Amino acid sequence: MKSEIEKKTHGFHTVSYTYETSTSQSSNSFNLSFSTVPMGKPPHFDGTDYALWSEDMQVHLYGINPHLLTVVCVDVPQLGEDEADTPEYEHDLFRNAQAMRVIRSSLCTMEYNKVRGIISAKKIWETLQMSHESNDEVKEGKMDLLQGDLEAFVMKKDETVQQMHDRLTLLVIEIKSLGSNLH
Repeated sequence: MKSEIEKKTHGFHTVSYTYETSTSQSSNSFNLSFSTVPMGKPPHFDGTDYALWSEDMQVHLYGINPHLLTVVCVDVPQLGEDEADTPEYEHDLFRNAQAMRVIRSSLCTMEYNKVRGIISAKKIWETLQMSHESNDEVKEGKMDLLQGDLEAFVMKKDETVQQMHDRLTLLVIEIKSLGSNLH
């Protein structure tokens, strides 16, 4: 019986665990091994609730490929006159184009018109951010108004505890999205 089991399993324990892959590269070279994954439609942005769209879009971009979110956050540097294109630079340009396409395809016509002609995913992102979050003074004013709402917060007469909790949670999230360190 034991010899039959040994015959059936012979060779399985000798399989090498050092598999060769097409993406194996030397440890000091740039790793381009992420592939694009279909994630379905991007979150639609109609000009309302920028904070929600922004968070959803960041997750969507990262889910497609982590490099897409990196390009949106960091940007693709312009090459100097004496610099030559490299495969890595071409890859960054490709990821920038992908990120731009995903972001633009999520926008309604009015929002798209704000970023038409911009050829950098980071600049598109910053334009939308500035358009909806404004500058620090406006954000601070909005935060003051919302914190006033928070201080005056009471349960409504015909409201359940769950409805009150949901309303309070949304208020706190909105305050935090403006940059408050509310605990």
